[in-house]
Amino acid sequence: MNKQLVILSLLLIASFTTAQGQQQQPPPKCAQNASPQQGNCICNPGYWGTNANQGGSCTQCASNTWSAPGTTNTGPSVTAVSACQACALGYYVTVQGSSSSSSPTCTPCGTNSSPAQPQAGSSVQKVSSCNSCMPGYYMTSVANAAVGSEAAAQCSACDASAGATPSAPPQAVGDLSSCNACQPGYFMTTAANVSSKAAAVCSKCPSNSMSQQQTQVGDVSACKCFDPFALPLGTSQKTCACKSSSETPMQAPGGATGCSAPSFGKLISFSLAIISFILLI
Repeated sequence: MNKQLVILSLLLIASFTTAQGQQQQPPPKCAQNASPQQGNCICNPGYWGTNANQGGSCTQCASNTWSAPGTTNTGPSVTAVSACQACALGYYVTVQGSSSSSSPTCTPCGTNSSPAQPQAGSSVQKVSSCNSCMPGYYMTSVANAAVGSEAAAQCSACDASAGATPSAPPQAVGDLSSCNACQPGYFMTTAANVSSKAAAVCSKCPSNSMSQQQTQVGDVSACKCFDPFALPLGTSQKTCACKSSSETPMQAPGGATGCSAPSFGKLISFSLAIISFILLI
């Protein structure tokens, strides 16, 4: 009976490790300025390309225009005009675009202001549509939409704290404590202080890693290496590195080089060897 239980356990281990190996497939290799998404390579926001896989290319949208990632900015029939049909943050539409013939004309908001989101180039806007602030800035004066007196919002930098930013695009006047989050690529070491009107303090992620926007104090483990098989970042691992010192981790999402995937074959072979030994007992 004990022999049967041991054999069953080892078979379960072998099945589990095989499943793990199948799940941890390396991401596809992508072109520069592209990222893997659901097994495919897609040009990053603000870029376009007919082929985002390794060997292809993604080109930045021209003249302050912007593109949304997905089928509209990546694919065999995509063009610079069809993809880049919005204005980048910090700009508003002054001449309407057409996906078949022309990109929109995008004019700077000024005063570090911006629409809260990139604006579609399908309709003309006024400078008062610049009613929020660029990342890394907080609002000191709201936009004015009154006819004849249109004006963009006024925004100031989040102090000398590199990486600090409001947690959401500001819609009202605030102070430095409005800078209560850390931008992607940073982790938070000190929270914003309302009473002292102090911005959050942020530290930059190590090379070859990235983080989502952070709203709570944490450490370097908030940053994730581009390479899914790199050693995880933490208090004892401050840089992105492979288990083997002879390998180099990915330097961009979907990069051309990377760490080797974990080998489960040895564990499976070891389990089968033990099973064979038990059967001989």
